[in-house]
Amino acid sequence: MVNFYWEVSAGDLVITDPSLLELDITISGPVTIIAHFDACTMVDTDLVSGPIEVQEGQIAQYAFSNGVVNELEWSVSGGEVLWTSGFDNSIAILWDYGVTEGSIIVGAVNESGELECHTLSVNIIESAPPLGVMDLSLEKRVSIFPNPTNGLLNILTTSTEERLVVFIQD
Repeated sequence: MVNFYWEVSAGDLVITDPSLLELDITISGPVTIIAHFDACTMVDTDLVSGPIEVQEGQIAQYAFSNGVVNELEWSVSGGEVLWTSGFDNSIAILWDYGVTEGSIIVGAVNESGELECHTLSVNIIESAPPLGVMDLSLEKRVSIFPNPTNGLLNILTTSTEERLVVFIQD
């Protein structure tokens, strides 16, 4: 069963087979085309890789490895997506505070044209307070990603009122 199809909602266009993933069309005027992904088939898989236990406030990287670069739709609960990469099918997630569970769902089209949802459950454990700091509010947290890096780092902080010094030691 194919659970993907195209719909022409406005304009003068006829799609002969709306279940095809790729369209070869000629447009001569304004047209609105909608790609529909119906409910996906849930798949137990090991194609989503990354840590399954993280600390709250931790940034973790995950990858979907189905062997080819695929058009993916990532869905995350319990965390915030910082970036995604279509080059290596990866994602970086900043895990939330005050939650104990998170999940990652990757929607990918299989070789039959069906949308499959690959899931990974993540346990989020309470982070220990930094040593020597008693009153560290969530607004003063600093995140550095990706980890590991190829030499370029992103530094994310939500506080601009205090001086921030970063030391990098290799």
